[in-house]
Amino acid sequence: MGYRTLMLGETDYPCIYDDGPGVGRTYVRLPEAPQGEQALEAWLGGLKEGPSYFGDGRSHVYDFAVDADTAREHAADAPGPVRVTATVAAWLPEQPPAPPAAGRPVYSAPVGWHLERSRVGQSRKVLVEVLVNGVPVGAQELLADGNEHAIEFDVDLERSSWIALRILRSVHTQPIFVEIAGRPIRASRRSAQWLHDSVDALWKAKAGFIRETERPAAREAYDAAQATYLVRRDECEVD
Repeated sequence: MGYRTLMLGETDYPCIYDDGPGVGRTYVRLPEAPQGEQALEAWLGGLKEGPSYFGDGRSHVYDFAVDADTAREHAADAPGPVRVTATVAAWLPEQPPAPPAAGRPVYSAPVGWHLERSRVGQSRKVLVEVLVNGVPVGAQELLADGNEHAIEFDVDLERSSWIALRILRSVHTQPIFVEIAGRPIRASRRSAQWLHDSVDALWKAKAGFIRETERPAAREAYDAAQATYLVRRDECEVD
């Protein structure tokens, strides 16, 4: 809906996984290795401004770009085709692993984010998808042999949109936001309505934990959020 969110992957330990931290990771490209107290600031700056991705560490997406532009903001003069490119690497063993022995806990098998769950049939391939406003609009099979492979898609944009690449269940890039003729990104009325309705669900879940003296101000903030989503819903061109 036009908000410039930053997404990160991390390990939900021990609530979902008990394998320890490292199941989820975020990778940020930096011009040089930062040192000392400036390391975190440099990393956060790279996350905000440059290409990054998150996943299980078994696949990687380098230099994700729209029309050779790796910046998170991209401008186009008119609707039409854009070229989406990246260098992608992934590694799977040639043969799928054997299923866990009877009686072994379910988490001993790949669950959640794991490249093994992305395997195409019994092959050593995985599917790289390009997304426009969250919807897959193209896909290519990638041999997960550990080597770097150039990937490109030609994508027709009818309106301002966000674009991302993913290998489902393994890796997802940050979006690149493409504004056409200066028009804001408004994905769909359905998305805006979902966000509006989610505010009600959040209020029901959280209101009881808010001090009574602070609850009127909180309700006012929630109402303002809902009003904003309704405005953006009415600005959408598609359902």
